[in-house]
Amino acid sequence: MKTKKSDKGRGKTAPTKHANKQRLLKTFGLLLGLILIVAFSLFLIQQYNAKYPTTGEAKSTLVRAWCNDSDNKEDYLTKGTVKSNLYPHGKEDYCYTFPNGKTYLMEGFCKDQKYVYGQKNCWEPGKYKCKDGACVSWCEDTDGNNKSVQGTVYSNLYPSGKKDECVKGKYAVESLMEGVCQDGEAYFYEFNCKFTSPDLVCKQGACVIKQPPGVKETLCEDSDNKDYFTKGKVIETKIYEDGSNKSSPTEDYCAVSSEGKVYLAENVCEGSKLSTEKVYCGDVKQNHVCQDGVCILKEEVELELIYGDGNNNHLDFVFVPLGFSKEAITLGDVKKVIERMIYGDKEALLLSTKTGFFDIAPIQSNLNKINIYLIKKDVSSICGTSCSWDKHLYSFALTYAPFVIPQKDIVVNLAAESSWAAGGSMGIDKKTISVSQTSSSSTFAHEFGHTFSQLNDEYFWPGEFLPENNLYEPGKEQTGWGAKNCDFHKKPEMWCESVDEEKYSLFLKNSNLSEICYDTLQNKDENKWYEICPQLNLSGMWGVDFGGKVCVNLSLLFETKQIELNGKKLGVYPFWSCFKQILEPMKYLNFGKNCKDGYGYYFGCGAVVNAFRPTPFSIMGCGDSDDCSSVYGYEKNGMIIGEPLYPEAIPEYNSIANEEIQKYFGEYS
Repeated sequence: MKTKKSDKGRGKTAPTKHANKQRLLKTFGLLLGLILIVAFSLFLIQQYNAKYPTTGEAKSTLVRAWCNDSDNKEDYLTKGTVKSNLYPHGKEDYCYTFPNGKTYLMEGFCKDQKYVYGQKNCWEPGKYKCKDGACVSWCEDTDGNNKSVQGTVYSNLYPSGKKDECVKGKYAVESLMEGVCQDGEAYFYEFNCKFTSPDLVCKQGACVIKQPPGVKETLCEDSDNKDYFTKGKVIETKIYEDGSNKSSPTEDYCAVSSEGKVYLAENVCEGSKLSTEKVYCGDVKQNHVCQDGVCILKEEVELELIYGDGNNNHLDFVFVPLGFSKEAITLGDVKKVIERMIYGDKEALLLSTKTGFFDIAPIQSNLNKINIYLIKKDVSSICGTSCSWDKHLYSFALTYAPFVIPQKDIVVNLAAESSWAAGGSMGIDKKTISVSQTSSSSTFAHEFGHTFSQLNDEYFWPGEFLPENNLYEPGKEQTGWGAKNCDFHKKPEMWCESVDEEKYSLFLKNSNLSEICYDTLQNKDENKWYEICPQLNLSGMWGVDFGGKVCVNLSLLFETKQIELNGKKLGVYPFWSCFKQILEPMKYLNFGKNCKDGYGYYFGCGAVVNAFRPTPFSIMGCGDSDDCSSVYGYEKNGMIIGEPLYPEAIPEYNSIANEEIQKYFGEYS
């Protein structure tokens, strides 16, 4: 029994000694691990200090403070970026509007190798405004370049405003100094009112109808008493001494500022004179916008993104339907018209018709920079059949697509019924295109060239410009306006070494024949016509393919004759007919000598005869159907109406126009 008790005692003592030993080993392991961690940390610190040595007090600092300002300290006129250890990816300068409505520039800069910022009122350094992180020039024109009313230009140069005025100018008459805004700057240019109409004169800063003597007094009446929620008009009435009177009404309208904001141009009376006030409807009443000359509650309208990713830095095309039914818009018919223009008609017979706007070289390479939108509401719902660019279409577009920047993006007027197209600047600093639902892709591309890159027409159109002073004269510098795709002989070495004088003398000879032709047709002298007709064969100049096509029966050319084409009767004009028969064949004739590869001197550019274009045909010569259809052909309703002169040719810009478009695309991302 004792032995058993003794065994039990030994059984209790053995486990206790084992546990103590385990605890000692564990404690030793923890201490060893801690020592290793401290040693490794000291090693890392030593390595860091060896790689990034410091001096003085900074030796104990692991991360050095650093700072860099891209716009060199406090440069308020440049948007800068400050990079520092706090903002390694950079922090940009920005504009901030406080609750009291005042906007300040938050200008970042470096101080003691740290990012700091200060707020700056842009009005102080030069009457600037804060925009996109910088103090910038600004400009607002109350009349939108409307010469018939006296407007006021407000800008950093004229913060209190400078009115349009009448001055004695270079035209030796009293001219209008009209103020406008361009690229955020204010400009005043001289304009002779008589250029618009011989009945107009400059008076009180506007081009007005010259008043006959005997005006007794002028009255002014505002029909809506300056009510922004009623479309009114100001009626100026002149009372004459003989008791007669004449009234001139001017309605309120919507306009767009240079900053792309829609406002109401509210016409009011200042004494007996018409004046126009700029009113932003949203400031007068919340959620209100200007439409057709009145402030109304903004309607919810769908804006469909047809192509692109919606990036605000892209080139935005905003299509505004005009004259389409609600069903055509909502059921997708209008969208199909737009898609045909940009993608082409792949079921067409002619290669040119299959080619879409997106298939053309400079456009195709920049598709990642394009957005195309459709406003799904017809603008005619607010202006009926009298819609105008300046008072309806553009303000309508910016109301429902407020992201549009007038100097950057393009508003497209897509008309259900129209026989013409146009492209360019509506007034100043507003990019616009007008096309109809039947316009071809090449016509759209032509108008795009005008408005996007300021390219000129490359028409051969001497019919209206035959006076000798408009013709090319060897050795004499010519005048005229144009873009880089037209050569007005100021730099004759630009494309060719010189003009082929022999070919040009033949051109002058046929110009003279054209005038004889006109006189002959006017007098309906059939014998004279057949007498000069054999002289008009130009096959010796530009190939036998065109020989013999210049003689036609006189009866087809008489002014009274009607020609029926596709069920439509067309009037025939004798001078146009002479031009077509005698001069038009020269549109494909190169008048240049020793030209660079791919270039030539082809008569007709900028819509005048005294300029050359570099290639015989291109998109910028295809604004009207005649110039396009002769080269690329013409089809309608699945039938070829006009066979193409060059069946394998597709609509394209010439190399100069291509370069200009590519250059302008460089401003987008």
